[in-house]
Amino acid sequence: MQTNGLRRRLELGQPSFGIGLLWPSPELAELSGYLGFDWLWLDLEHGPFDLDSLTNVVRAAEVAGMETIVRLSQTRDPEAILRYLETGVTGIVLPHVRSRADVEFAVSAVKYPPLGVRSAGQFRPARWAAGGPNPAFYASENHRTVVVALVEDEQGLANIDAILDVDGLDAVVIGFGDLALTMGHPADKGHPDVLRVGRAAQDKIIASTKALQVTVQDGDEAKTWIDRGALMVRCSLQSVLIPGLRTWLERAGA
Repeated sequence: MQTNGLRRRLELGQPSFGIGLLWPSPELAELSGYLGFDWLWLDLEHGPFDLDSLTNVVRAAEVAGMETIVRLSQTRDPEAILRYLETGVTGIVLPHVRSRADVEFAVSAVKYPPLGVRSAGQFRPARWAAGGPNPAFYASENHRTVVVALVEDEQGLANIDAILDVDGLDAVVIGFGDLALTMGHPADKGHPDVLRVGRAAQDKIIASTKALQVTVQDGDEAKTWIDRGALMVRCSLQSVLIPGLRTWLERAGA
């Protein structure tokens, strides 16, 4: 049965490093893993993924030793989530979490009975049951899969204590982009009012039994957050590519 390096690091209280991938590129997934990153955040909410392209990226990540979590669209349909889980992803990120009920839904959709309602089937995550049906697979998969809540508006922040109290939730992300937008400060994630409420929520997450996941611009910022207690730290691929390519053009005299 498959293991989960991200799960192992969370249980040991060790930080892990991820890359946000907006594009369905198996080559970029492989490169990220060979560089030493631990996991991919695959953006199904904003990126052009379908089930075929997602499966190929997951395969590439597995070859390179990476875990994969998918940022879903705003679905509240467990059958839709099941289709993504059957590609073999490590877990899900549920966006726009506003309440305890949202998190309970996510846990239920991801886990097999008795922890949830995920439909039985030993397909790709079970390696197609090539060695025969395995009764232990379901409990193993319940442990392997990770559930992450993306809280990105004031209602969710107001309910952060109840969200953090849900069994089966592993990590929480504060989404500063949507938070700034809904607070009336579009494209200003650094606005003092946005930072005040967002940072307060992050402090609560760090003090809880759940992991804090943060998005950073560079390695120095990543180190700062690890020192503060964040256990899942990621960059976005475009945040690395754009400055690097822009600098290259400037130095080339373009």
